[in-house]
Amino acid sequence: MKQLTHKVQVISLLIIAFFFRIIGISTRPIWYDEAFSILFSEKGISSMLLGTLTPTGTGTADIHPLGYYSILWGWIQLFERSLISVRSLSILAGLGIVILAYKIGAYLFHKKLGLLAAFFVALAPFQIHYAQEIRMYAFLGFWLLLALYAFLKGIKDGDWRWGIVFSVSAALAQYTHNLAAFFLISLALTPLFMKNVKMIRATIWSGALAVLLYTPWLVHLPDQLSKVQGGYWVAQPEFAQLITLLLSYVTNLPLPDAWLLPALLVTFLPVAIALRQTFYALRQKEPNAWKGAWLLYLSFAPPLMLFVVSQWIPVFIERALLPSGAIFCIWLAWALFRTKMPRLIQGILIGFLFVGAGMG
Repeated sequence: MKQLTHKVQVISLLIIAFFFRIIGISTRPIWYDEAFSILFSEKGISSMLLGTLTPTGTGTADIHPLGYYSILWGWIQLFERSLISVRSLSILAGLGIVILAYKIGAYLFHKKLGLLAAFFVALAPFQIHYAQEIRMYAFLGFWLLLALYAFLKGIKDGDWRWGIVFSVSAALAQYTHNLAAFFLISLALTPLFMKNVKMIRATIWSGALAVLLYTPWLVHLPDQLSKVQGGYWVAQPEFAQLITLLLSYVTNLPLPDAWLLPALLVTFLPVAIALRQTFYALRQKEPNAWKGAWLLYLSFAPPLMLFVVSQWIPVFIERALLPSGAIFCIWLAWALFRTKMPRLIQGILIGFLFVGAGMG
């Protein structure tokens, strides 16, 4: 009976996530990059390869790999190119992120925490926005969260089949967006921090397979990087962008100017208390404290690494941090509800997070 009840809860959560991702799908204005995705994808794989790999004066004609565009091309062949159809593809990837957030939370802690974490992801405006967009970011989040789950099952637990899933999903993430490397590098450093020789070996083997699978595109990466250096639109990030990243995680941006101060309040208070709870749990050596700290690390190590690299090659774009935003939701769920905290404070903080989601 409990098993049936839990399945009903999971299904209900997915229905809620789908509901919020389907709202406005046909009325939300299409913008330049979305139009480019449709027009570029429907040309076919051979034409996309030609357009991406043909050198120009500053490198290649496009800076992104063809993973998402190829999936979108196949989707258009099956369901045509209506606005609802092409946006539905990203919604599927967005729902996949919700499912994987549940699976990761349940694996690290238990099923109830997995449900709570997935609920946070389901309502996060940052996740909802890019689950509606005709771009590659929802798929980037899906492949990287799948790689994370496979890392836990394959490399941590030693199941070679999941090790292969890790290699394939990591390669697919790289075929989706070049910036996937920042999340994967952060993840791959985990066994070094743990000083776990067995995990280090498994990571090297699985990582080598992922690189091998990615090699056909890896040889073209220098041309794409030269395109970024020659004419990419992203400016060099300032420190303030690390602060506003928290707003992206909780409320999404942009917001009306009058809403910024309340948004800062409903964002920074839960995050500050969650940070305190994390460090307190580590100091008290509470069960699962290191798991919570690891989630905190995966929430902020990729953006910090991206920020540092962007001081030389500006590539800091918040939407490429969608997977870290999902991990942030799992960390918040653990820090606010699985550490020692009065229920009244928990209720107030979840109210703040609901307000933040509503603003977003």
